[in-house]
Amino acid sequence: MKQLKNKLLYWAVIVVIVGIIVLTGCQAKGTVLSDIKRKLCQNIPNGDRAQIIAMQTLGKKQVIEAETEKLYNLTSKDITAFMSYYIFSAMAKSGFCEKAFRIMKEYYGAMLELGSTTFWEEFRTEWAEGSIRLDEVPVKGKKNAHADYGAYCYSGLRKSLCHGWSASPVPFIVKYVLGINILEAGYKKLYISPDLCGLQWAEGCVPTPYGSIKISIKRVENGLAVHLIAPREISIETDKNIKEGFIRETCER
Repeated sequence: MKQLKNKLLYWAVIVVIVGIIVLTGCQAKGTVLSDIKRKLCQNIPNGDRAQIIAMQTLGKKQVIEAETEKLYNLTSKDITAFMSYYIFSAMAKSGFCEKAFRIMKEYYGAMLELGSTTFWEEFRTEWAEGSIRLDEVPVKGKKNAHADYGAYCYSGLRKSLCHGWSASPVPFIVKYVLGINILEAGYKKLYISPDLCGLQWAEGCVPTPYGSIKISIKRVENGLAVHLIAPREISIETDKNIKEGFIRETCER
């Protein structure tokens, strides 16, 4: 009997200790989450920390006017390579698809002007001002966008000039310009809603498990003319604004 009481007392103490640990952990977690929420809700002046504005916007069902204004005021100098897709997507969600596309061209255009053929791991547009190109021999005392800049582990020549996380133009153009949106996994069902973002025309080809999708979009007098060639296994829905000018052709694998 005494042994049973001791065992019960032992486990009672264990339960109390575990309870205290869990309670303390929950309180600590609550404090951390509250702190994160407070920081996210802080006013972010002059377009700084554009990635936080983007995540605030993408994380909410409805667009908030105050955040919309911050997104509208962003420039190519506010873009970071790592979060660029989310920043551009948040702008598109807020109705600024054309401006996002323009900023994207400025940001990645600065890379192209330096002689790039791939996407840099980290990049700021101001680095390109007065810098030698990548295909030029470095000259002592002359600005070098690759060697002279970079924060944290990206300083100097340590940053990659071919990095997947910076390839935001590819998914952005597919989803927003060409308007190819996946409704069901594996490209079983698509929603077509293109936005030329100021362009006169656009064409693209996207591989799927059933074969390639080819799309051609042209600006016409009464809207957009859209010609889509897709495998018969793929179901297609279209935005109501392009129904009149939409043509679909089926193709085999």
